Order: sequence, then structure tokens, then C-alpha cells
Amino acid sequence: MLLNNKLLIPRVHPSIIKRSSLLDNLNIGLTRKLTLVTAQAGYGKTTILSEWAKQSKARIVWLSLDKHDNDFIPFWSYVLTGFELIKPDFAVNLWPILLNFSTKSIEVFTTSLLHELQALEENWVIILDDFHFVDHDLINDSITMLLENLPPLIHIYISSRSKPSFPATRLFAKKELHQINVQDLRFQLADSTHFFKLRSELNLSKKEISQLVDRSEGWINGLQLAALSMEKTKNQAQFIRQFSGKHRDISNYLIEEVFQQQSVEMRDFLLKTSVLSEMNHSLCEAVTQQKNCQDKLESLEKLNLLIVPLDDNRVWYRYHQLFSEFLQHTLEQKYHDQWLEAHMNAAHWLESNGFQEAAVDHFLAAKQYTEAIRLIELLLPQTHHSKWNVLHRWLTALPDETIIGKPMIDIYYIGALIGVGEWSMALERTKQAELRILAIKDYLSEPEWNQLGGTLYFFGAITASDQKDHVRSLHYFEMYDSLMPEGNSFQMIGGNSYGGTDHDDVLLLVNDLHVADSYINNRVQAWGMKQHYPAIGYFLTSQSDLLYEWNRLDEAKEIAERTLMRKDIQPYARLLIACTTVLAKIEQAQGHPERANQLLEQIKQQIQSSEQAAFLLRIEAFQLQLVLQQDPSASASAWLEKSDFDYKDPITSYPFKEYHVFAEVLAHTGQTSEALELLERMYQFANREGRIRNKIKVRISQSVILYELGKTNEAFVFLLEALRLAEPQGYIRSFIDRGPTLAAMLYLLINTPNLIPKKAPVDYLPYIKQLLRAYKGDLPELATSKLKLTEQESRILKQIEQGLSNKQIAEQVFITAETVKSHIKKIYKKLEVNNRVQAVQAAKEQNLL
Repeated sequence: MLLNNKLLIPRVHPSIIKRSSLLDNLNIGLTRKLTLVTAQAGYGKTTILSEWAKQSKARIVWLSLDKHDNDFIPFWSYVLTGFELIKPDFAVNLWPILLNFSTKSIEVFTTSLLHELQALEENWVIILDDFHFVDHDLINDSITMLLENLPPLIHIYISSRSKPSFPATRLFAKKELHQINVQDLRFQLADSTHFFKLRSELNLSKKEISQLVDRSEGWINGLQLAALSMEKTKNQAQFIRQFSGKHRDISNYLIEEVFQQQSVEMRDFLLKTSVLSEMNHSLCEAVTQQKNCQDKLESLEKLNLLIVPLDDNRVWYRYHQLFSEFLQHTLEQKYHDQWLEAHMNAAHWLESNGFQEAAVDHFLAAKQYTEAIRLIELLLPQTHHSKWNVLHRWLTALPDETIIGKPMIDIYYIGALIGVGEWSMALERTKQAELRILAIKDYLSEPEWNQLGGTLYFFGAITASDQKDHVRSLHYFEMYDSLMPEGNSFQMIGGNSYGGTDHDDVLLLVNDLHVADSYINNRVQAWGMKQHYPAIGYFLTSQSDLLYEWNRLDEAKEIAERTLMRKDIQPYARLLIACTTVLAKIEQAQGHPERANQLLEQIKQQIQSSEQAAFLLRIEAFQLQLVLQQDPSASASAWLEKSDFDYKDPITSYPFKEYHVFAEVLAHTGQTSEALELLERMYQFANREGRIRNKIKVRISQSVILYELGKTNEAFVFLLEALRLAEPQGYIRSFIDRGPTLAAMLYLLINTPNLIPKKAPVDYLPYIKQLLRAYKGDLPELATSKLKLTEQESRILKQIEQGLSNKQIAEQVFITAETVKSHIKKIYKKLEVNNRVQAVQAAKEQNLL
């Protein structure tokens, strides 16, 4: 029944307000590929879509989503089943593809689905309700593929509290996207007047209704709750005066007012059943120990008391989310014993009726940990490697003492923490689990100890490495090798995952490159000759990257090529991309940019991950970085639009490289203040995390941007800091990959004594000369290297040459005249000129025009 509920168009209440203009608005979607209905809870998204679907002449496939549907196979299984309810033979050819799905077959599935959709001969609408529960990359990718080739008679309607993760900008540009938002959904005065007229006992004036609409901002649930409360109050005028338009205040105040007006028996029913996400009379009777629960459910529906029928037969129901949260909070805080009992009763009913996962959550809420562990152990094969978030939610709810004597729970707990990126917690759990498992070692057989101990030590090694405790990490690795010389299935956790931390980049985790060299060599010697040991790929990639940084290109290339030839690393997107990007930058450094780009294009076709879109963005960011190194005048606008980054976004560890490219592109397109602000926040993050390599690279970027802006004093302060951090470790490529601008800066440093402080902490000159020798070409040419203009500055300079005024230039490049004036000032400063004529002349002399 829970499955069928998802595919039924929710029942429309008989007293629903007819909103013809909004229904007409929804009809526009039949001329578009995609219609997005977005608003926060309580704006009637599901209600209006249900009403529209009921009266539409199109064939409707409805899917109500929740947090458990964020997985590719279940999601599309529901959609196909929805089609089959109308056209039984629709998915005959699709089920074998879906049920045997792998990340390689996403294009096969979507292409096959498009083929079946193309054969349909009338308008069909797929409605995905509550899509905010879905953020799975494969689901988003498949919908994106569908939208790109959707037949004219097929339309997708999505309701959500937030914009979906897949890109819709292109559809909007092609007029294939229709959007309905809060402004469209909110009750206007006419809607509200009609609504209150249906409640004849509320004799409100137009002015009073207008006040309620204004203060509620048209929030439909707020108006409904207001009406319910006013039916019980004797002073409506006072109520209206005190009515607040803040949604949180409305929910906290009005829900309590509605609740207090119910009978004692009904309040008891509401409180106890609030723990249920979905309910029928049988489940309600088990939870409340009351009879006639079907009558109570239907009574609540007739009262329109924030209960939603999930089927036309009035069997399954759910409460409105805000109402449910209020009731649960009240039950837990005021009647805690009843809260525990309600959850326990729910758990027993759900387990008996085949809903084991839901039962675990209720057992945990009821603090019935023994029962929860019993079910978790039963479900481990289903959650292992596929539902780390679910497993993490369960295991973090268990008190430590309940895990004692459960070594497999201990092991899976650590795996779940790693799976969701909680590395410091995973390290602590590893230390605790080590003590517990060692205590029972004598009671385990040798194979049992090897399995448990080996897995434990592997987790210990990688978590200690993430925390920069390299001595402890190597100790754990040696213990792991002694117990499991052939490795285990856990060693590639996160190998196809985009998120988490940079635990696989040794050069970020070990600040001393010489220590990193020793650490890497230890693992290469231990694992390098093993044939089926993909974890070695992380260390070989880091070894190649380290040699590249030291400008030992031939050695670095040999290792990277040998690593990419290993068959055992091929299934792991994260590792393949890391190694390929190292090889690509080696190729470019050796003068083969075409080969570098070819490598990156090839790796795009090999990615096998549910997070393919994020990985592709990383590859394309690196491609752009290489292109800009070769041709600073190249356009970066396309990637900038696609990235969907914002310079105010919070900084985290794994997308750090993408944000570094983003900052460079911002500067490249003339948004230098935004670029510098982002880079400074990145530096602060790297400083907090103790990541010297990131600090060096960020300071280099800041210095180049400031230098090109003519802010030489600030630029050299940052460059000297980067040199100070880099010199002891022998960094080379991080500097010379920045091209002639940085070379000119380095040359100025050795030829302008006052740029280096007299009491400098290191002797910069030998190191700077070493870096300059690493550049190709002779130093006098570097001395005459000219400053580079940004893409926007080059465009404006060409228009200055054509004799255009500031206003005319502004119209051409779609910016304000003031912004044009600011760019021209920067151009003058870089070219060391004072007017337009001098600027054009200087630009021609330097081959900038």
C-alpha cells in the first residue's frame, strides 16, 4: 500500500478554492518540456497540482516522493509502474535494463525510455511531487538527458521546496521551461475572500480579510489555521490584530490553538499518531491502543485538520509536516513515556508488516536498542556500501555501551563515518574499537581475527593519515598488511564518491614534501607489486604528483602512465581522474597541450560513478586551467556559467581545487574583487586545516592578480610569503606553471633589492634563481614580459581603439558606464599611460592589439 500511495493523485478536498488563473498557468506547461512549481511548505503545491491533474485531459503519471526515494532504481521503478497503471505494456523493454542497472548503463536506460516515450500518441505528464527529497546525481543526470531529447507530447512537472540540482538555464533560454513560484501560489485577496465566505460562521469584512492576507503574505496554511482558530474565538477583531505574518510564529501559535480545541480523546490520538510518517487505521490502533481509528481519521479529514489523505479510498493518511512536528515536540516534552511507547508500538507493527527499515528508526526513538541492533544486523548486507547515510543515522543513535560485544557493528560504524566524510570521528571510533576488539581477540578464530583486525587497522591507517598522524598511519598499515596481505573490500570506500576529504592526496595531508616522499615510498614498496590492489593507485598518483612538483617530469610521467595501465584502478572514478590530471599537466609541461586535453577527454568517457556531474565539473575545471596557462586570452565564460559556484560559498576540502579555478576565472573575467575575497577565505580555510600546499598556491594566485592590477606592494608581500613556505620543500612547478607574469615578478625580486626585506626569514635569492632557471627561455626575455589584460579589459581596449565612448562600450559589453570607467583606469595603470591615445599606442607596441 505504501508503494501504491506514491502513484495515486492525492484526493482534492470538496471545499477546495477554484483558482482558474493558476490552473491556466499550469496549462502553459503543456507547451513546455519542464514545469517547476517551487515554494516552501504550506503554499498548496500538491493541492493545485492534484486539482489540475484531476481535470487535465492529458495522461498523468504521478509520483509522490519522500526521503527514502533518493536512489536511481527505486525512483525510476515508481515512474515505470506509474506508466504501467495506464499503459500496461509500456515498460516491458525497460525493466530488464533498469533492474540490471549500473552507472555505465544510464545512457542506455534513458535512450530506451525516450524511445518508448516517442511512441506515445497523446499528451503525457510526469508529475514528481516533493522533489526536494531528491539530490542523487544519477537521477538528476537522467532527467537532464530526458529533457534534452524529450518528445513534444511528453511533459515533466516538478514540485519542490527548492530548485532542483540539475541545470535548467538552457531550457529557460530555449523557452522550454515554465516556472511557478510563491508569488503565483500565494492566496490573493479574491482567493482569500472566497475561502472565508465558505466559512459562513466567520463574518469577516473585506478589510479584515485584507489584513489577514497582508499579514500572512498569502500563506495558505496560515490562513487555514487562522480560520480554524477564529471559529473558536469570541473576539475575532482582537485575533486579527494579533495575527503575525511570520510563518514560524503562525505555526507555533495557531497549531497550538487548533490543538487545544479538540477533545481529550482526539488530542491523545493526534499526539500518539504524530510519530508516524504515514498511517492507516490498523497502524493507528497499534500505536494508540484505541478503537475506531478509521472513524477518527475520517473525522479529522472532514474537519480539514491538517491531515492529508493519500488515496481515494481513505485508507492511508499523513499529517501536514508542520502540524506533525508540533505534535511530536509536545508528546516528547510533556508525555515522554507515551512518546517512547508510541514509537515501540509503531516499530513492532512495521516489522510485522514487512517495513524493517522504518521499524529500526522507531526502535531507536523508543530507546529499544537491543531490538534495533537485531534488525540492523539483519539489514547490514542491504546497507553495506550502498546506504551509508542510513547506516550512519542508525549507528550514531546507538549508545556506545550497546555496541560492546558487537565487533561487526563496530567495524561498520567506522565505515559509515568514513562513507559520510566524518574522518575525525572515524579516527576516534577506530581507537575505541581497537581496544574492544583486542579484548575479545583470544575468543576469535584466526580467520575471524584477521578479518576484524585487518579491517580495523586499515580504517585506522587512513583516518590517521587524514589527521596528519603519519607515524600512526604507517603503524596501522603494517598491522593491516600482516593480517590481510591481499587487502579487503573496504579499501576503496569513496573511490567513486566526489565528496568527503582529500584523504587520497598525500601531498595535502603531509606538509613536509620530504616526509611525504618517505611515507609514499613505504606504501609503494609494500603494495607496488600486488596485482589486485587498487589502493596503491592513490600512493602512485601522489608519488607522480610529488615528482612533478619537483620538476622531475620524466620520472613523474613514467609512474603516472604505469598507474593508469593498472586494471585494478579502472572502476574508480576518483582515482582515475586524480592520476589522469597529473599526467595531463606533465604532458602540457613537456610541450604537448593537445595530448593533455586528449587524456582529459578520454577520462570523461570512463567515469563510472553516481556523482558523474560533479566529477565532470572537476575535469573541465582542470581543462580550463590548462587552456588559460597556454592562452590567457581564452574565454572562460561557458565554464563560469556552468559551474554554479558563488564567491561567497562556504569553503570545504574536496571542491577546493574547483573553487581555486573559479577564483582564477573570476579574475580573468574582470571580477577581481570577488576573486580576491574568495581566495582570502580559501587561504584562511587552508590555514585552519594546516594545509601548506594549498596556502602556497592561493598566495601565488593572489600575488599574480594584485600584480596585474598594479598593486605591486601587496602582490610582492603575498609572493614572498609563498616563497617562504615553499623554499624548504623545494616547490617548483606551483610557481613556473603560472607563466611569464610570475616569471617577471621573480625577475623583479632579484633585480630590485628593496622589494625583499633586509631581515627576511630565508635567503630568497638562491631559491628565486632556481625557479627562474626552471623556466624555458633566457632571463632577459622574461624581464620584458608584459602584463596580461583580462578578457574584459582586452575587449574594452579594442573598442577604445575603434573610438567608442564609455557609454557606447557599456552598451556593447552589457555593463554600466561606471564599470567601463573602472576597467579603463586599470588598463591605464597596467600600460603605464594616462589617456586613450597612449593606451592604444602602448598596446600595439606590446602586441596586445
